[in-house]
Order: sequence, then C-alpha cells, then structure tokens
Amino acid sequence: MRRREVKRRLAHSAARLSSYCQEPAIKQATSWPSGDFLESVEGDVGSLSSTNHVSWKTFRRLDGRMPSLRLALRLDNLANRALARLKSAPHAALGRARPLIRWLVRMRHSRVAELAAVNRAAATAIRQQARVGQNARLQKERETARLRKQRERLRKFDKKP
Repeated sequence: MRRREVKRRLAHSAARLSSYCQEPAIKQATSWPSGDFLESVEGDVGSLSSTNHVSWKTFRRLDGRMPSLRLALRLDNLANRALARLKSAPHAALGRARPLIRWLVRMRHSRVAELAAVNRAAATAIRQQARVGQNARLQKERETARLRKQRERLRKFDKKP
C-alpha cells in the first residue's frame, strides 16, 4: 500500500480516537475502541515507521516525524479518558475496555500502571497480557537461538575436510 494512503487512513483513525471513552451525555454506554481498530492503527504506524515491532516509543517517534497527526497526544488523551471512565464505573466498563487495556499493555504505554491501580479486574487483565507478551518474547528468543545454533552447526559441518 502506498505511503500516502496509509498516512491518510492513519489521520482518519487518529481523528476517530477522540470519540472513544467520552463521558456519555445521556444514560448510555461509553464507546470503547475495538481490538481490530487498535490493531489497524498499530499496523499503519508500523507501515509508516518501517518496523515490525510497534511500541509506544514507535508512536512517539512517528509523532515527531509527522507532527500533524498528533498521534501520541491523542492516544495519551484516550488513555486518560479510559482511566477516568474505569474510575467512575470500574466493573461495568471493564468488559468493553479489555481490548484497549490489552493493547496499551502490548504497546508498553506509560499509563498502564495507573490502569492497574483502578481495580483488581483491570490489574488481572494487565498481568495476563504482560504474561502473554513475555511468553511471546521468550518464544521468539528461543527460536532465534535455535536458528543461530543451527547455522553454527552447518558452518562447522561445511568446514570439516
């Protein structure tokens, strides 16, 4: 996909971020971002920054290169609003907030510790996601080490007369 299209889609997604986790004007449910929406934002950021691993640091770097998006500020505001919604109704909102919490943990956002302090269920969700991320990293390290060892053995085998 062309870079211009990805940037336009990311700008549209960034504008949509401001509509999530708002204080409802009437007695209705708060709108939370879906996991698919957050993954599409992550994919667009990865595409624009030309990296496979996207973290909060990647968002800030991209924000520095493309300040018109104000992506880091919008995501910070989203995290602040989510924290406020979870504080006001901790048990009612957790089910719909779970994709956002998981995504913020995976991105290693700075507000994750405050989200964990909101209630036990949020802390449990954060611990579970952190454990999943840690297991994925360990699996990747093991696979990398296995491939490295395999290459070393092939080199030794090729060098023998």
